[in-house]
Amino acid sequence: MVVYEHGANHFAPVLVHRAPLTEWTHLALVYRAGRPVLYVNGELAREGVSSGFTVHPGRVAGSGFKGGCSDFLQKDGVLARADLERWLAAGPPKVLKSVLPVIALERRGREGGVEAVVSEAGRYELQWTDGGSAAFEATELPAAVALAGPWRVRFRDGRGAPDVIELPVLQSLTEWPLEAVRYYSGTAVYERSFEMSPERLDPSLRYYLDLGEVASIAEVRVNGVELGVYWKPPYVVELTDILVPGDNRLEVSVTSTWRNRLIGDAKHPAGLPGAEGAPFQTYLTADIGISPNETPAPYGLLGPVTLQGARVIPVPRP
Repeated sequence: MVVYEHGANHFAPVLVHRAPLTEWTHLALVYRAGRPVLYVNGELAREGVSSGFTVHPGRVAGSGFKGGCSDFLQKDGVLARADLERWLAAGPPKVLKSVLPVIALERRGREGGVEAVVSEAGRYELQWTDGGSAAFEATELPAAVALAGPWRVRFRDGRGAPDVIELPVLQSLTEWPLEAVRYYSGTAVYERSFEMSPERLDPSLRYYLDLGEVASIAEVRVNGVELGVYWKPPYVVELTDILVPGDNRLEVSVTSTWRNRLIGDAKHPAGLPGAEGAPFQTYLTADIGISPNETPAPYGLLGPVTLQGARVIPVPRP
């Protein structure tokens, strides 16, 4: 963690603390007499350099950070020990049920009507800029459906991995026992089917596929229809016009970099143990310094994969 002071012609790291972060970690930053003080899980971790400026708080997400993060709580005045203990006792933040916005407004037709796309049940009230208001309720929203295992995973021919494996649950391919899978690089295709009953395909409902976590790039196909490439979170795809009653076929092609395979080649220069077919060897025109002791990066569809629903409600105008 780094605390910077940022102003006109001034950008200084006044506190730097390096520590392993595993699971949920509570961070608290306190300014005392112009000096930043960092607490990690309620314990004093580091005191920074005193500032000669009047400090106003702000936050910039660090590049390369992967993981969950709750909203930052800003508190004026003195941070008491009781405050830290209360926040620690509350535990990690609740995981959101959906990555969809709770409510989104859209224009409807040439008449300029408005529709609300609502993903959480409840009563809503909108205030118009002309002073008017509108109230409505969203009820009977479809429950999120987890698309759990098993998943069928296909690999490209000639890379040493088996043609197909079956994952009981989604996990990084680097956790698979066979090294030809653990160090596989390129594109792997995840396949499974899911059912949609006719009553769930109500015209007033919209459906979205949330892939959860992906490492690193995903291409989605449902019922043979290409739905695009997704390279950053949230990995969410609308399926409303694609779904059919009964069986629906889902394919997610996940592509990685070559790094994991290069680690495997460095570790096993004579070929990956358990590899199928003729030996496959990667070649580089430059030495990028890959060590056989490096840890492979997570790779694959990590999930959880869920089907999320929202209801479209016309908003009354006065």
